[in-house]
Amino acid sequence: RDFDLNYVEDPLEDNDLNGISNFKRGMVCVNSSVGSNFDRFNLVKKNVNSVVIKPSQVGSLIKTKEMIDAANENDLNVILSESSSESNDNLFSHIAVAWNVSNVKLGITGKERLAKINEFKEIEKSIR
Repeated sequence: RDFDLNYVEDPLEDNDLNGISNFKRGMVCVNSSVGSNFDRFNLVKKNVNSVVIKPSQVGSLIKTKEMIDAANENDLNVILSESSSESNDNLFSHIAVAWNVSNVKLGITGKERLAKINEFKEIEKSIR
């Protein structure tokens, strides 16, 4: 309430699924409290406006797409995120573009992150 925050990720302890509703401004996002798990997602989807989805945590591309669709159906901002142990594989970039994910979460250093950023640039060139 005291700060004009634009983005808050995991503002509370992972199991405080009701307390998250105290944050009303900006993008209130859950990441580790959901862990890309549908059951936990269903518990918090009415109290947040954003969710981090990690394909490597969800377990398959089909389940990743289902979770993105569920978030979209609930008018949540989707933030597609790589895991810290990601490879140089640039499929992540194609998933974000193909499934119209408006936000991605990448680190700022490392060859694996640069590979994804460069792929976004190549995709942009090809669809212009």
